[in-house]
Amino acid sequence: MVIIKKIKLFCAIIMIFSLVAVSGFSVRATGEQGIILKSEDELVVSKPFEQTISTIEATIYFPADTGSYSVGGIILGNYDSEGGFSISVESMGNIRVALVGGGTMLAKTFSEVNVYTGKWVHVAVVIDRAASELRLYIDGELAGSVSKEIPEFNMDKNLVIGNDNNKALRKIFSGRIKNCAIYSDVRSAETIKNDMQSISLVNAVAAWNFDGVKESYEDLSGNGYPAGPNGKWLATKEEITDFDYSMVI
Repeated sequence: MVIIKKIKLFCAIIMIFSLVAVSGFSVRATGEQGIILKSEDELVVSKPFEQTISTIEATIYFPADTGSYSVGGIILGNYDSEGGFSISVESMGNIRVALVGGGTMLAKTFSEVNVYTGKWVHVAVVIDRAASELRLYIDGELAGSVSKEIPEFNMDKNLVIGNDNNKALRKIFSGRIKNCAIYSDVRSAETIKNDMQSISLVNAVAAWNFDGVKESYEDLSGNGYPAGPNGKWLATKEEITDFDYSMVI
């Protein structure tokens, strides 16, 4: 008995495996909201921002039993040896913000904050140049601020989500991340609370929802800043729905 079985599904599976090999994307699905980056991964935005950014928001999660001295890693940033910005989770669940440029640095670790709560936490950093003030909001509430002249930090480097551009010191984000948004305006506490409910696109420079493993995450703002695994963006493949089975016995 000779059985000949033609199946396009096999070809589809081969294509999918080759696609993964090309992308190098090892973000793993979690069965819950958001994604978790593996130690070798990061999401890189396709190009540097052309607009000035004044508010940076992200929704993150760490289990409540995360060790106090565990470093959560960089949520996002574009910092490299020439300057830029970086927002990270340090030990004790503290949030650290660093802005570097023009030979000056503004860096603040908000020790009164702990994001190791076992709950989703909305983090918003507001860069108020007119008031010379940096403000941190947690779940829409002011958690701390620092008054100091804001450095003109580097904006000609691509944003990295889950890391920054300082490859000499890799601090991949180890929590779960649901979304990020970058805004051109200095946002108020009320506006930030509204952003927590759903990402607002008013004055958005770029925004992303991380709803499962994808080859590329669309920029919801429409400004053309997709985020891809390790800086790779693949063309969308046509969904295969025609599975042709035939059997001869």
